[in-house]
Order: sequence, then C-alpha cells, then structure tokens
Amino acid sequence: MNSTLRLGLLVLSVIALGVMVSQDVKRSCAASRPDGGQDVLGLGTVKVIGPVKCPPGGTTGTTCTEITVSCPDANGGPDLPNLDAILGVSYPTGPTVGTVILLSGGKGTDFLNNGFPYDYVNNGFQVVQLAWASDWADANHAGVKSAACRPSTVFQYVFNTVHGGSRTKAFCGQGLSGGGRRWLTRWRTTALQTISTTL
Repeated sequence: MNSTLRLGLLVLSVIALGVMVSQDVKRSCAASRPDGGQDVLGLGTVKVIGPVKCPPGGTTGTTCTEITVSCPDANGGPDLPNLDAILGVSYPTGPTVGTVILLSGGKGTDFLNNGFPYDYVNNGFQVVQLAWASDWADANHAGVKSAACRPSTVFQYVFNTVHGGSRTKAFCGQGLSGGGRRWLTRWRTTALQTISTTL
C-alpha cells in the first residue's frame, strides 16, 4: 500500500472517529431532554438536472451530474435558497468495496483532488467528488447549522443512489478544512449513522 493511500485511510479513520464521537455526544444530549425528544434535523431534497462537463480535478473516467439541493431552515424560518452543485462519480474496474465522498475546503466550489481519488478507485472504492456552484454555507444568515442541510442531503442522496444503500460496504468521507466540518455539523442521517457503524 503506497504512502498516499495510507495517509488517505488515516484521514478517513480520523473522520469516522469524529463522527462516532459526535454521535455519542448527540445521543447523550438527546437523552437528557425533558420532553424525551431527539435532536433530529430534517434533510432537504436533491433534483437531478442532468449530465454536465466535469470541473478541473475530476478523477480519470469521472462522470458528472448537475444537481439542485433544496433545504428548510433549521430555525423554522423561510427555506434556504436552492443551490446547484456538480457530483462527479468514478467507479473501480473490479469489485466495489465501498464509497468515498471527497469534500474541498472553503466554499466547497472545487473538486478535492490531491491524488487521493486515483488510489481509492484503484483499491476498489467508488469516488464521489462534490463542487458547489457557490458558497455552500451562504444561507441568507440562517447559519451554518441550517446550511449544513445541503451537504447532509447530498450525503444521503449518494448513500441511497451511488452507494446503493448498502450497510455492508464502507461509506466514507474525506474533507479538507471546512470539508471535514461538513461531515460533523449535521447529524443523525442514515448516511452518517452508517459511517459510524461501517468503519
């Protein structure tokens, strides 16, 4: 196993550990609520626009699709503005062992590609790269908690479609800077629960 793949898997392990810790914290907070309820934030919807040219940074053989993500405001205000994004998907030539979603830092408007996608695909992973049309966190001052519905909704969409809803194959994420934060800001989607139990 080469050093790039080892580093990538280390990063994935750290993210998975962070998700598990986050899940435990949220469970304990939910259990302490006097009304017995749980802190569950709703997801939005993904509308597929259609095939599109991939932005720079796509893995060799990547096919790209434009999507529109719609989300409610977690604070009960007006719905967030719809936000377009491009999903790039690469498939291994042999059996699939799991799915890895790669998230760039900052506004999230670029594909994350520091050499990791090639190693993941060559080792049997489906690779999903995500690039937003504009800053994913811009939510008309509704805050990051509300804006995080956007990546969480995409994670669930990828889990259901590209990953096929499998709970036996790895469902992983790797983020750079703010890309990592997107994994941990929203909680209790099926996809995030699977991350914490699969890895």
